[in-house]
Amino acid sequence: MFRKIKEKQIVSAEFRYEAVIVVHKDLPVTNLDQLKGLKSCHTGINRNVGYKIPLTMLMKRSVFPAMTDRSISPKENELKALSTFFSKSCIVGQWSPDPKTNTFWKSQYSKLCAMCEDPAKCDYPDNYSGYEGALRCLAHNGGDVAFTKVIYVRKFFGLPVGTSPATPSSENPDNFAYLCADGSKVPIRGKACSWAARPWQGLLGHQDVLAKLSPLREKIKQLSRAGAESKPDWFTNVLGLSEKIHLVADNIPIRPVDYLQKANYTEVIERGHGPPEPVVRLVNHEEIENNIPN
Repeated sequence: MFRKIKEKQIVSAEFRYEAVIVVHKDLPVTNLDQLKGLKSCHTGINRNVGYKIPLTMLMKRSVFPAMTDRSISPKENELKALSTFFSKSCIVGQWSPDPKTNTFWKSQYSKLCAMCEDPAKCDYPDNYSGYEGALRCLAHNGGDVAFTKVIYVRKFFGLPVGTSPATPSSENPDNFAYLCADGSKVPIRGKACSWAARPWQGLLGHQDVLAKLSPLREKIKQLSRAGAESKPDWFTNVLGLSEKIHLVADNIPIRPVDYLQKANYTEVIERGHGPPEPVVRLVNHEEIENNIPN
């Protein structure tokens, strides 16, 4: 059983957010292989819509470099592949928790910082990072392709978002388009074509005791209504609800695996780089001594 917890502003949306590619409408691309050599704008390192999802999808393309070099770490494999595939990019953030490694990688793969507001820093805050920053990078800093999510595309171009009305914007949505997985383009004013979607949070229960869980589901509904006004600690800490997040009662429970597959999100979670990495075995001092020949 799966029961969704949603943001009130976009309660009608099937998923929490959708990952999209935005391009200039006249960009001569009819196949995703043609993304190779373009200038890309990302939200930031390790972020879902701007890094993990596009990396997962691009790995399927034969033109994308293999990430199986065992002489370097998996993370450096990713950076090396992205630096080889795109001509320039903006991927800000801490690429490694180790300052020396972080500095070395940003020097080694400097093309991944070249589209940023401050390429030497390549870190937050940066005017060309984040959901809207990636779009600014596309619209005003020479980017060819931006990886972001639908709700911020609509905000950037002043279009309605869920229950929120349109807002004034100096950006013209008619100059841009969504790039779909099949290489086609969709107008920004229309329904977006998503590469993958982030599922809503949810409450889980065993399928074989679904009937017994009905009273519990009703109790959770009652609790969510009771706590909506005063917002006691348990409202957030136990139910995970807030001013923006509330419970949605699904008439037909959804299996988590079906929901993830529908969102095309399973591959993002399970993403690997290729052949299994060498196994590391942890042993104690006695085991080492016992296996040393006399």
